[in-house]
Amino acid sequence: MPHLNLLAIVSISLAFAACSKKLKSESGAYAPAVLSDDAVPVITAKPTNPNGGTVEGKGLSISPEEGERRRNKNLIEPIIFGDKVAGISMAMPQSEALGILSPRFDSFQGVDFFAEHLRIVWDGGSDPQPFLIGIDPGYAGTMKLPAPYGDVTIGQNMDAFLVTFADLQQFLLSLGAQFENQAPGYDCEKALTCQQTESEDAYILDFRRGGVRLSKQAGLPLSFVYFSQPQKFFARPLDPIVYGISVAGLTFQSKRTVFEARVGPPTATNDAGYFFYDRESVGVRWNNLGNPLSMEVLGTYQGPLIFGGTVGTRKIGDSFAEYAPSTDDGTLLIQVLDRLLNKRVDPNFNCLTATPTALCQLTIDTTSGFIQMQMDRNSFLFTTSADRRWIQYLVNAP
Repeated sequence: MPHLNLLAIVSISLAFAACSKKLKSESGAYAPAVLSDDAVPVITAKPTNPNGGTVEGKGLSISPEEGERRRNKNLIEPIIFGDKVAGISMAMPQSEALGILSPRFDSFQGVDFFAEHLRIVWDGGSDPQPFLIGIDPGYAGTMKLPAPYGDVTIGQNMDAFLVTFADLQQFLLSLGAQFENQAPGYDCEKALTCQQTESEDAYILDFRRGGVRLSKQAGLPLSFVYFSQPQKFFARPLDPIVYGISVAGLTFQSKRTVFEARVGPPTATNDAGYFFYDRESVGVRWNNLGNPLSMEVLGTYQGPLIFGGTVGTRKIGDSFAEYAPSTDDGTLLIQVLDRLLNKRVDPNFNCLTATPTALCQLTIDTTSGFIQMQMDRNSFLFTTSADRRWIQYLVNAP
């Protein structure tokens, strides 16, 4: 089965609609589809062909009473992470699993939904096994976690244990050790058997055989758990940003296949044609030959850029407030960066007023809170707030 963003599959809408993605870059944001009122057909409650759609291997019809009995029994079965839930396992063939679960009540984009508050994606076998199982709030069985977390249920608040980001990191490592049957002190991040990411509304902890999602709502509830077939994680690139030349070790002569073999496949895209890697901190727009057309770094990218001079070496997320007075709208800061990065000999050189043509451009968007600084093929994005935080670097091909 091709590589898939597993959490994206199981989250195919926590309410039956595709999740929208946050803004990836100035180059384009994800735009969710808009459906008109007549896009959803009216479906009669009375079937015109009661036996039509019966598919071999999809299980036999059972009475509502039997369906309810199964649901009530399965709902309280313990969760054994990455292995078993609701009486079924990741190694169980579909024909057997459908004899245990209540009848599926819906299917959406390849995901089967069950009244046990489960969603299942099956693999492609003749009698398929689960490729992925998602467990939603409402499932009553407990999942045993290491001390001090104890037995937890889906939907349970975790804020008593997770107060700081250090607590969240320890939670990741504790679960990573248990899920890999390792002793405390095992570092799943270094062993590449776990990773932590963050969306606008959740903290997401992925492990080799599944993951957990902590909602950013009040109480920090454990809002979702999923099991998966073993997934592979990749070491984060730490390559420096080389102004005008490369990001994350990627140059305009690099090949996509080589890059993805090192950092893994993309986990997201946007409407501008960018593919995102390294926990969505590296974005690349590829040409038909598999070479970059443009590249960017943002978010949590770890590699530095050597600006030189008094600015020194900086990373995405750093504040640049000290390099311009608080009254500066970006005019002074762009001159500082241009003189250093483009090695201007004149210490008073002003790229904004250069003749016959300006060599840089400043765009201030107070609505979005961004200042964009364009220097030839290079673009820097800073916040308009007093800390002048650096949030993106983008470079286009020559």
